[in-house]
Amino acid sequence: MLQVVIVYMGLYKHWALMSDRTRDGKPMLISNTWRNGTVKEESWDQVVGNRKFEVHSIEISTAPSLILAKARSCINRVKYDLLQYNCEHFVRELITGIAKSTQVKQALALGGLAIGGLYLASRNR
Repeated sequence: MLQVVIVYMGLYKHWALMSDRTRDGKPMLISNTWRNGTVKEESWDQVVGNRKFEVHSIEISTAPSLILAKARSCINRVKYDLLQYNCEHFVRELITGIAKSTQVKQALALGGLAIGGLYLASRNR
């Protein structure tokens, strides 16, 4: 069973894989971060700190050790890109094979609605 940690960061959620390694008695996390600009394996405290979080156990056909090895192969090699390859893209691709971010889709849709609303409001003056 693979475990995914979702950390509430205010306006967005940070996605990370729970590692099979520990530091200070807590699991380490592997994620693609804006803060680092790449994939890193970091301590729980560095990633989660005192923030609210959820842990999801995911049933997958691939051995979790293989997923973690693949994630580690990305450390310092994969670049972070907010729209094209963020933390959610990274975790979803490792699990499903498809790099997808529902947060990016939602943000772009809301941005489009806001721009459309501003355009319509400006035409009605």
